[in-house]
Amino acid sequence: MSKPKRTECNKKQIQVIQDMIQNPYDTDLVIAERNGIHCVTICNWKKLGYFQDMFDKMCLEANRYTIPKAMMKRNDIMDGKIKDRNAGIILKASQDILDRSGLVPVQKIEQTTTINGETTVNNKIDVSKLSTEELEMLEQIVKKSSDANS
Repeated sequence: MSKPKRTECNKKQIQVIQDMIQNPYDTDLVIAERNGIHCVTICNWKKLGYFQDMFDKMCLEANRYTIPKAMMKRNDIMDGKIKDRNAGIILKASQDILDRSGLVPVQKIEQTTTINGETTVNNKIDVSKLSTEELEMLEQIVKKSSDANS
């Protein structure tokens, strides 16, 4: 009789993912030695869909405060508010953060409102067109939401 297939990460896999996120420039060999496993094990884990899904989820969680800041910087540069000689580098870095977080170039948020028991769905909001102040408000909402869930 065969073992049932695993569909979620065990404690050691989560520990390795955390190590990979905290030390992104370390090789699989270094991470494996630090966690007491063989580097081939990490290579095999990377082929598993649930391992990659957990890695993506934990990366997004680790960057949840970085993403709104990257959006604000990008918008400030595009609006001409930052006239630094390194603005091109800052813009590329901000876009890189957004790309690596899995956000598509145009991200939309659907706003839902409930008044007197009636739910209405407003038009989707294009996040890339939000002002710096609106992005700061979004950052505060995300922070309050994550603090409430902690």
